[in-house]
Amino acid sequence: MAARSADAGAIVAAVLAGTAVAGPAAGGLLAAALTVPHLVGPLAGRLLDARRRPGPVLAAAFAWYAVFVVLAAVLLPVTVAGAALALAGAGCAGPLVTGGLSSRLAGIVQTEGRAQRRGHALDALTYGVSATIGPAAVAVAATTMSPSGALAGTALLLTVAAVVVLWLPSGRERRFARCVGQRSASARGPRPLRRTTIATIGSAAALAAAPVIATAFAAQRGSDPAAAAVLMSLYGAGGLVASVVLVARPLTGDPERLVRVGVAFAGAALLLPLLALPMPQAGTAIGGVAFALIGAASSALLAATLAARTEYSPARARPPASSRPSPG
Repeated sequence: MAARSADAGAIVAAVLAGTAVAGPAAGGLLAAALTVPHLVGPLAGRLLDARRRPGPVLAAAFAWYAVFVVLAAVLLPVTVAGAALALAGAGCAGPLVTGGLSSRLAGIVQTEGRAQRRGHALDALTYGVSATIGPAAVAVAATTMSPSGALAGTALLLTVAAVVVLWLPSGRERRFARCVGQRSASARGPRPLRRTTIATIGSAAALAAAPVIATAFAAQRGSDPAAAAVLMSLYGAGGLVASVVLVARPLTGDPERLVRVGVAFAGAALLLPLLALPMPQAGTAIGGVAFALIGAASSALLAATLAARTEYSPARARPPASSRPSPG
């Protein structure tokens, strides 16, 4: 949660800081610079698989991320391009903050079926908590200090995460590279897995625009820029509530159908902020509800895609039961 709170907060802080220095276009550029390098996921997976102990690799990735977000905060007042390059460097560690941690789930959840889907929902829950805490912390820091200071402050959470992650148990199976390799080779995989991968990429690209939409929405309402971080906290809160519900009542039914429903729900939710534009008096309330629904849709879609990847993966991409470490 510490690492993912930093990641969620850094994206919002980057948008706010860039907008404060050079306008919304700069904010969008910095957000893209931080998120696009997640495409190096397969290479990051190979690095993680090369070591028996995942903790030191993940700790080094978190420290790398922390150093580069601080560098971006320092460079931003001087050069937006330099800050974008620094954030691109930080983003290269992003896959280990997200998929790298999720890859350890297979060794922790010992059973399949309902219990496995509850584990996926718990993993999605960490995103919901983080997407609430990260932007909320950025809103406070941006108000009390500055957006650039809030961006640099995310390094503190990453430092905490780098220490805690050292205690992860050793693994015996190449989980992350197999998982990412399965995605990158989806054209050769089962058709449901291929369609799930396409849906994941498309929905991720759309949902990644949420911080930029929040910033533009706040500006259109004449609100303080930190209001965008509050909207993103509501986004996280919606995801958190949805994750708690899914932990109590895991998803059931065909995974691919669940993914299709999740994509449709997320797409509809992203359109909701538009409803607030012609309503000056109720705009803020509608915007808050809209972003909470976007977060709920994102969380449900994440749980559905995790279930689909697990159930449609070829047998060779799944860690055998004998390779899973014991709960102790």
